Amino acid sequence: GSIDDWHVRLEDAALWDEFDWSRRWDELSDEPFDLEHGPLFRAVVLPRDADCCVVHLAVHHIVADFWSIPLMIRNIFDHYRAERDGSVLPPKPARSY
Repeated sequence: GSIDDWHVRLEDAALWDEFDWSRRWDELSDEPFDLEHGPLFRAVVLPRDADCCVVHLAVHHIVADFWSIPLMIRNIFDHYRAERDGSVLPPKPARSY
């Protein structure tokens, strides 16, 4: 799917103090998944300033495991860097199993 199919939210966190961060992180972590309607993967981008942002990822265990999560994170960062740099990601080679 395209990036439009992802459920990514942006929240301005530039003025948050540690209490705000802690409260919001707990809220995001405790947000339930709707197994019938989804999404089962959520990302919230929390920019702190022009040079730093935090990304909160939530993935239901029905769609990811401990093997796939690092691959997913690497893929997200690859796409982020390509978008930031205005480049195109090369196609990944097909895997044979």
